[in-house]
Amino acid sequence: MPLLDNVKVHHTNKEPPNVRIEQVLDTPKGDIITVYSLRFYVINKGILSEQGLHTLESLLVRLMRNYIDSKNIKIITLSQMGNRIGFFLNVIGQPSIEHVADSWLAALKDIVNLAKETKIPILDEHLGEPKELHSLPEAQEIAYQIIKDGINITDKRK
Repeated sequence: MPLLDNVKVHHTNKEPPNVRIEQVLDTPKGDIITVYSLRFYVINKGILSEQGLHTLESLLVRLMRNYIDSKNIKIITLSQMGNRIGFFLNVIGQPSIEHVADSWLAALKDIVNLAKETKIPILDEHLGEPKELHSLPEAQEIAYQIIKDGINITDKRK
């Protein structure tokens, strides 16, 4: 499998928060897998807090499914970027980049509007995620800032 185009990108040229198509892959069975980056910060100019990052990862994947999943499009997973400036969203199918941006924004609004007592799904004792790795208030603050800043679309892989 080829490396994600992300490793060839000049990250400082991007205007986060932004969404960008990283790669489109054809599977042997003919499905399309699209990898999007959801970038919160410019590298070396911001970083997602550890607790906010883990909570956002847990909530975003569930909430974005409400807006993206359909008969022919399904979110596979949302995974952290190693540099903690965002996430990779892996999708079967190819929703428009505008739809992904709108869905990300809607999910962030859902996170901001969660009650403080909301239980983070991954903290279910059977899933084994330590509560010390999570903070709903930190995730809500990050989400609020992204909503305030707006989401840019980078539609070319450059």
